Amino acid sequence: MFLGSELFTFVVSDQDGDALTVTLTHEKNFELEESSPNNYRVLLKDTLDRETNSRYNLQITISDGNGGGVSVSLPLTTLVSVSRALMNGIFVI
Repeated sequence: MFLGSELFTFVVSDQDGDALTVTLTHEKNFELEESSPNNYRVLLKDTLDRETNSRYNLQITISDGNGGGVSVSLPLTTLVSVSRALMNGIFVI
C-alpha cells in the first residue's frame, strides 16, 4: 500500500441527532479524515515496518458530548494482514 492509501471507512450516527466527535488514538502511522458529514476513513500516513513493529493498535472513540459514546479498538498485525482483511470485508464498526 502507498502512503495516503485508504485502509477502511466507517459511518457514525446518533439517534438523537447530536453532533458527534470522532477521534483516532493511534501510532504516528495512521490518519483519520472526515470524507463527508459522518463518513470517515482511516489513511496510511507513514510507512509500516513489520520487522520493527509487527502490531499496530488503533482506537476509534465516538462521543456525542452528552455522556453517550463508544470506543472501538482495532489491532492490526501487519500491513499484509490489513490488505487481506479489507478484501474480505472484516472491518465493520
